[in-house]
Amino acid sequence: MDISPSSHDTTSTLDRVSYFDGAEGDRFVHIRPSKEAIYVGVLTDPEITPAVVGATWYPAPPIQQSNSETVVLHFHGGAYAVNQGRERDAGYAAKLLLDHVAPRVLMPQYRLCSHPGGRFPAALEDAVTSYKHLLDLGFPASSIIVSGDSAGGHLVITLLRYLSEHKGVLPSPSAGLLWSPWIDVYACLEDGIVERNRNYRTDYLSSPFTLWGATGFVPDSTNMVGEYLSSPSKPFATDTPLWIGTGGAEVLRDDNLEFASSMSKIEGNNVNFYEEPFVPHDLMLTGKFLGFEDEAENIAKKAGEFLGRLSPAASASVT
Repeated sequence: MDISPSSHDTTSTLDRVSYFDGAEGDRFVHIRPSKEAIYVGVLTDPEITPAVVGATWYPAPPIQQSNSETVVLHFHGGAYAVNQGRERDAGYAAKLLLDHVAPRVLMPQYRLCSHPGGRFPAALEDAVTSYKHLLDLGFPASSIIVSGDSAGGHLVITLLRYLSEHKGVLPSPSAGLLWSPWIDVYACLEDGIVERNRNYRTDYLSSPFTLWGATGFVPDSTNMVGEYLSSPSKPFATDTPLWIGTGGAEVLRDDNLEFASSMSKIEGNNVNFYEEPFVPHDLMLTGKFLGFEDEAENIAKKAGEFLGRLSPAASASVT
């Protein structure tokens, strides 16, 4: 598959240059779709097909093809409409993960809904491709943590739901970390929903931004995919233990708690909920710039502590 731009390529310059190495050098890799039959169910959309995924390694690519060290597969936030997994957008999040969660991180730049061909299920296809890539490199599922902030947190939820619905396609990862996850994308098609939230005045999210993302992400027909777009009241069984971190002053706080509570009621699920008081949305992305670095560090420490407590016999709970 040729990923180089050509004179016949009508894709925007922004899209094309995002696949070049850039400042990341050999830390930036191209992940080709798997030839195995791993794209099934909701991933059989006739208009959205698996594509090459660009991704950045932190702090460096693994040296050996077979590697049993713990690795985080992290999906960035941005309402599915902006940002990438590169140093400029995700370097701060990568540092938090490296300091408190695992020694190696891979951050894909999944397709964005602000560009043609980026609606659902494009990002989920890219997540499946990226996860399979780690398995192909020799990382066992027991050493892979899937993680995401905001829209990236929603992407982790959709990935785990997909793996749960299609058991046997791919093994379940060892843990899932959701940082201020965007739980109900479909609800944000309603203009003004953010401004009516009780935490609107203590957060920076706004309806124009979430509406932009939701409008581009949600397909024209939601038949058979509704549970992937709206998760609070649609829990599912998962073999992957979940940690959900939220800010006490953020717009998504109540949705995060509702989702954690509903998921914990499914027998066999292991769910841990943590709330950092008095902070806005997604400090993994914004903590450094909004003056909440100490709080962002604390949230990351809590995620690391959760991972340290994990055991196969852990029972479902929300603490």
